[in-house]
Amino acid sequence: MKTITKLVTVGIWDNCTATLRVYDDRTVATIPEVRWVGNTGGYHEGKYRITGDYHREIVACLADGAEESAWQAAHAALNPWR
Repeated sequence: MKTITKLVTVGIWDNCTATLRVYDDRTVATIPEVRWVGNTGGYHEGKYRITGDYHREIVACLADGAEESAWQAAHAALNPWR
């Protein structure tokens, strides 16, 4: 297992940590986000499982030492409509 982290800002919350945990068969992304309920937004950490071609792309990027490319592949997996 390999873990990479990145500091991000989410809404009014500074220095939040986004994490990719890369296992042999999957990647688990923990992404901080604002969850809206009515008119109130609260801090939430979503956990998402990435498998298949996106997981293989993340593993290939990390094997080359390209962490930023691994993050881009994870974002592509979580936002396929972009």
